Amino acid sequence: MSLLLAMFEGLADPDKNCSRAATVMINALLKERGAVLQDKVPDIMSIIHGKLQEVDEEHVRKAAQQTVYILAAQHTAVVVSSLLGSALPFDSHTCAMWRALATEPSLTAQILEQLLEKVTRDVPYKESRTFLLGGSSERVATPLPMAVSVPRFRARGRARRGSGRRRDASPR
Repeated sequence: MSLLLAMFEGLADPDKNCSRAATVMINALLKERGAVLQDKVPDIMSIIHGKLQEVDEEHVRKAAQQTVYILAAQHTAVVVSSLLGSALPFDSHTCAMWRALATEPSLTAQILEQLLEKVTRDVPYKESRTFLLGGSSERVATPLPMAVSVPRFRARGRARRGSGRRRDASPR
């Protein structure tokens, strides 16, 4: 894990060759040894998010998204849970991490299944009764179902856009 952490620090190196080398090393390490890092995945996801905030280089951003994909291919449930734990509304970096999960249809299907399971299992709102105000009740949305709805709709929209013809395209 210490080598991996050192490589993550290398992502911010001002020399593009060094930051590119760090991205290659990170992804190679995760492909080979990522299966044994399940308990470290939330920490790694947090580090990736932090590096996405810190670095403006496009090649580093793309590599970080690939890193999220590699982790998700090995630890789908943990990656999904980590992303769902992000603050709402999702910032652009969290959205980029979600988008990385929509690149492979089989992985996307697994993730959508997990998101649907979370939505059906968790209560979408809490109801509180205010007896002092005439016994009326108020519904307040719970965070997890709200968080689940964001990537679910983004992934569905991406699937629709990738299915051939655009919605606004006229028939030929």
